[in-house]
Amino acid sequence: MADCKQTVQEFIQSTFNPVVAVLCSADAETLCRKNNLSFIELVQPFCRLTSEVHIRDPSNLSHAIHNLKVVLRDFTSSLPPQPLLARKMLNEMVGSCQPILGDTTAVMTGEYNLHITTATPWLEVYREAFLQFLPPADHEFTRNYLACIFVVSTNQADPLDMFRKLNQQQQHQTSQKVPKWFCPNIFKYYVLLHDITDGEESIAEAVYQSMKSTYGAHACHLLQINSCDPKTSQYTPDNMPDPWSQFINKKLNFLESLAEEELSTEMTAQGLQGSLPGEGQTDFPSSVMEASLSPDQPDGVLVSEAGFVESAAEAVEGMEPVLPSVASVEETVDHPLSPDFEELLQDLQEKQTSIPNNTVSEHPLTNNLEESIRSAKLHSNAEKAKQVPHGMCLTLSDHDRLRIFIHEFCVRGLLPYVEKQIRTLNDQLMSRKGIHRSLFSATKKWFGGNKPTGQSHNLQNLNIVYSHESPELQVRRLADLCFMFQMYELAYQSYHTVKRDFNNDRAWPYYAGALEMAALSIFMQGQNAQRPYPYHYMETAVSTYMNAAKMPQFAARTTLLSTEILKHYSMYGDAAMHFIKMTNEDSDMRSALLLEQAAYCFIRMQKPMVRKYAFHMILAGHRFSKAGQRKHALRCYCHALQVYRGRHWSLAEDHINFTIGRQSFNLKQMENAANAFKHLLTNESLQTETQQAAFVREFLFVYKQLLAQPDQEGSSMLAQLPLPLIDSSTIMTLVGSHPVDAPAGWTAATSVKFATHSVDMPIWEKLEDMVTNHLNPIDNTASLGHAFKSSMQCFSNKTSNVHYPLAVVGESIALSLELCNPLCIDLVMTNVSLIWRFIPVACGHDNVKQAETLSNEAGTSMECEACITTEIIQEYVVNGLKRNIMNLKLIPHQTGELHLVGLSYNLGMQVVHPSSDTKSNYPSSISVRGQQNLEVQGQRLNSTKIERAGRMYATDRRLDPVVVPSMPLLQVYFENISSVMLCGEVRQMNIELRNTGQSALKDVFLVSSHPEFYSFCASDVRNGASEKANDNVYAALSTDARDDFIVVKTYDWSAVCKVPLSADGIVPGATVRLPVWIRGPQASGVHAIHMLFYYQPHEPTSKLRHRVLKHKILLTTISSFSAQAIAFRRYSDWQEGLIVNLEAENVNQLQDSSITEISIAQVSCASKEWCLYPSNDTDLCGIKLNAREKVCLCCEAVKTAIQSDSTYFTNVFYSKERIDSALSPSFDLYNHFLHECNELSTSTHCIAVADHTANDKAKALSTAVQVGLTLIIFWKAFVVDDQGVSRTVVGQHHIAVDTVNIIYAAVPVSVPPAKPSLTFIKEFEEEEVTCERAPLVPVIMLQQLATYCIRHPALVHHDFHYNRLLNAYSYNHFTSIMWFLIKKCLLHVLVIHNTYLSKGYYVF
Repeated sequence: MADCKQTVQEFIQSTFNPVVAVLCSADAETLCRKNNLSFIELVQPFCRLTSEVHIRDPSNLSHAIHNLKVVLRDFTSSLPPQPLLARKMLNEMVGSCQPILGDTTAVMTGEYNLHITTATPWLEVYREAFLQFLPPADHEFTRNYLACIFVVSTNQADPLDMFRKLNQQQQHQTSQKVPKWFCPNIFKYYVLLHDITDGEESIAEAVYQSMKSTYGAHACHLLQINSCDPKTSQYTPDNMPDPWSQFINKKLNFLESLAEEELSTEMTAQGLQGSLPGEGQTDFPSSVMEASLSPDQPDGVLVSEAGFVESAAEAVEGMEPVLPSVASVEETVDHPLSPDFEELLQDLQEKQTSIPNNTVSEHPLTNNLEESIRSAKLHSNAEKAKQVPHGMCLTLSDHDRLRIFIHEFCVRGLLPYVEKQIRTLNDQLMSRKGIHRSLFSATKKWFGGNKPTGQSHNLQNLNIVYSHESPELQVRRLADLCFMFQMYELAYQSYHTVKRDFNNDRAWPYYAGALEMAALSIFMQGQNAQRPYPYHYMETAVSTYMNAAKMPQFAARTTLLSTEILKHYSMYGDAAMHFIKMTNEDSDMRSALLLEQAAYCFIRMQKPMVRKYAFHMILAGHRFSKAGQRKHALRCYCHALQVYRGRHWSLAEDHINFTIGRQSFNLKQMENAANAFKHLLTNESLQTETQQAAFVREFLFVYKQLLAQPDQEGSSMLAQLPLPLIDSSTIMTLVGSHPVDAPAGWTAATSVKFATHSVDMPIWEKLEDMVTNHLNPIDNTASLGHAFKSSMQCFSNKTSNVHYPLAVVGESIALSLELCNPLCIDLVMTNVSLIWRFIPVACGHDNVKQAETLSNEAGTSMECEACITTEIIQEYVVNGLKRNIMNLKLIPHQTGELHLVGLSYNLGMQVVHPSSDTKSNYPSSISVRGQQNLEVQGQRLNSTKIERAGRMYATDRRLDPVVVPSMPLLQVYFENISSVMLCGEVRQMNIELRNTGQSALKDVFLVSSHPEFYSFCASDVRNGASEKANDNVYAALSTDARDDFIVVKTYDWSAVCKVPLSADGIVPGATVRLPVWIRGPQASGVHAIHMLFYYQPHEPTSKLRHRVLKHKILLTTISSFSAQAIAFRRYSDWQEGLIVNLEAENVNQLQDSSITEISIAQVSCASKEWCLYPSNDTDLCGIKLNAREKVCLCCEAVKTAIQSDSTYFTNVFYSKERIDSALSPSFDLYNHFLHECNELSTSTHCIAVADHTANDKAKALSTAVQVGLTLIIFWKAFVVDDQGVSRTVVGQHHIAVDTVNIIYAAVPVSVPPAKPSLTFIKEFEEEEVTCERAPLVPVIMLQQLATYCIRHPALVHHDFHYNRLLNAYSYNHFTSIMWFLIKKCLLHVLVIHNTYLSKGYYVF
């Protein structure tokens, strides 16, 4: 995770390598250019020694030097670039270095699973360039030139004279402050460069001998190169190594990236609005208020709030928003090779002429601006230079000579010189330390010179200057020499000694440098160190550099060094704090790099601090953005998004996604930008409505730019849109045409609707199963070869969708889905249509596919329109924070397999004018075309253990309907059907059946959840039935009919009713109108009546044998008439009979004037044993009842003499209208009621004797109380509606009387079951004897087993004055006592005439 290629020791050692100046003649440079290299570039790959060398300290102890490297720099142009150019070069170097694709590692901590970059090469590049560009300072000597190499070629006419001139040039520069030399008498090394193929070796050898005699053998070297002539020998770069490429490319990468950066900043200025933190604000915002960044401006440019409002207003008016131009926060630097930079150079030169000479000398870098520009111009053709090979004239022997040259320079020349300098400096310091120095130190000690280190920084002593020969600088010079040549213990002793003097003198730059190098000296000793690493040295050095010395560059260098050491000791928390403290407003680039490293430190701690890692990554991305590093900013924000995504940090996540989208757009990564803006729109946003509108505009504009790219223009697939959200669980498919509008006064069958299909699904399946069993009895189902499967029309997540929906050619397929808008603003969808794929299949050819797959994904065509007609919704508005239901349709015109793929539409938003809150009815000018795929998931499987253990789901085919050939399509209309009826009310209406399909239907069957609700009057069971009376609901009794009773044969009742049609059925387009009678349920309330029409075609297909039409009626019944009856035993002259008492009541309230009067017209009796007669003469004027009035009617029932299975209908008339109760609709409604009573055997209509039927005795006794008759009460009511119109309503009520002496009501009343009586049982100690107890028989049965009759004179004369007691004797002058013995049941009956008290007992 963010590891460097170099170890800490290698990094520190490379930072403080000895620096050597190179002064090369022109002819020598020309000789090197044959290899496309300068002399320094030629030697640079060999500047590190591969072998170990040794050096001796002043004590004559040998020290080994490992991996010694010397840094060669051009004497004429070796100064660091001008600060502006250096900043530009650093930015370009960092920008040109990007992470390698896939170079990440996974970090799992807690609930986080992060992917983090393993290395940060851009930091290493920045660090190397930053240290290289760091100017030499007066307080240290590590960056001063330690030696100088003079290079002259043998092609020179007088090489020795050229060496003399070069030496004079170097001596002239030594007297100046720039460049800086380590000491006045530096080591000078003379190199004679000889071209083997172009020169004579004898001449070169002669010159070399002269050089050795002049300068000494240890300071001269003959370097022979160019052993290969490209003209005579073919050069093969593949066979030769190229050690120069890694160094040359580093210098050329930043020039190459300049053109790329300029290209990436050429962006359009449309549509990029937002709101970032205001100017100067560096803290993380509490909400996402991103300032708009103009693509033509750097990332650091902020747009004011007023400019944002103006841009938003322009976008509202339909214009592409153009951001106002504002000044940059930071000073921009022109390209050094551009013409504008020449003008900048002239301005700077004019300013330099006005600066005093002494000032210019204090800042020598300003004098080197021309050299910096010239150095940059040398690499203007960087791309061409990369393609040119290097070292074409060099062989492997030449490579070895170059290595030998560096080795001899170091071993024979540089190291002996360094040993001599160390001894000389050490001797000088030892000799100069005398009484004066001791007294001076003692004086400072007594007078407060020795103050605590770094406690107070006196800014007035910053200008302290030491002479070159001062003891302090001599010690510092000695320490630097020892450190550069790896004598760390001696270096530490020198640094530690001199730092106290610097502290006492308050020479803060010198003091900070000594602390820094002392700490490094201890660390570089490693395990041989005699003391622990002083962490506080580095902290004091950084604070001193920053606060007292005002040298932030050296403070940054110290931070880079100290943090690497802290990370080496796994002190990541302290390292992160050091990085954070070093961030400031001086350099956005440096602050971004340091913040990024602080984030990596937080994640590498023993207990990773994930949120701090993400937070500092965001800060680093922000600073990268301000520095113009868009790629690095994008990378940082992407790393931080891993932590904040899905953690309920909504505002932070919005900020990150918005910035990622903006940076991706600036980098022309349109797809990444669109994906980032999608996340701003899909989640439930906490942003304001204005901010959400800005997000939507951003997305639409970016998405539009994405579609405009060349690689997207030819694509036939539409891209995915994030809004509105589609709830996949609400997707429903409905096959079959919807009912059309019914004519006036008619009501169309409701069929199946999306909203109600799941509520009544079990009821519809049961009704369809009833019809299937009726047409195909259970005994014959085995011959069908398949189980029953209901005809499903609506498929949703609550239905089993393992089978394909069956659609019919020419009929619509509707799709319903729920759209959710998570934003506060309204979204506008235009030209909305379904996307489908269709595979045509020939009818009758065993489902063989005929043609290729057709689809409208790429747009509609003539072939697609001929195959399927797709409905297009012109405009659909999804309100903010709402869930809207959208219904779409398509009509297939050919058989085949259809697949519903998705939804295509144009997405836009409603315009909100800033001057008012009113929304326009027209969508915004920015709209994009896209699609959303439809995905469904079947029901979860839970039948087996494997399915319960895993998340397994059934196949869901609701979006894959199969189109079958044309079928009949039934539409049903009801005339004048009312939603409110009286209880028991009977009405006649017409029903119309229309075939709107393309084939004829054969039979229509009707089944309902309330079969007593309707009657088609098809059950005429009696020959010679009379016609219906004039405009009456019931059929009138014929004049020749008998008044006593009517015998009707047993009617085979069925819940499935076949609609009476002709033999031809209903042809396509034909209409059949039939009368039907309906009756309101006897119980008041709201009733849901389900009616299913089952119909079959003349030629059924293999996949679709029948079709159904469903209709649901919500009927409200109002209480109007109430009746109850009871039957008593009656014996006249020992002839068995019943007295039936009927009580009727008008239950209408007095304050309710809707029902004014109810009259009883007729009471009929339907029974297989009894005939009903009036007890006395009846008045044919009718029995009228006003509100809350009751009437009690008494009738007699006599058993018929003939016992058969026929039903006897007898009538008792109370009006002149004589209704034939044995004809429809009365007979049909009676049969429905009778069947309902048989099914509800546990209701209060019948006595529950299930517990007693197990015993034969109880069964025999139950016959004594059974009656078995049904009363049919025909009534008529006068109703006044709300408009004051009166009408007459007729109806009938049924009362089933099954048992004597029990009251039965027309409306059943639930009676709670009786609790068993409490029985006390005595416990016997002896062994219990089990005995069979006789079953208990209800008392009501026993009371009806015996009948008695008293015979006495009708008139008795008695004088009560004589005797107050009268004994009325029978004819035999005693009371007759009757004994009955019935099946071992002895019953004694004693009758006392005076009191009519009966006593009895029974013995079993």
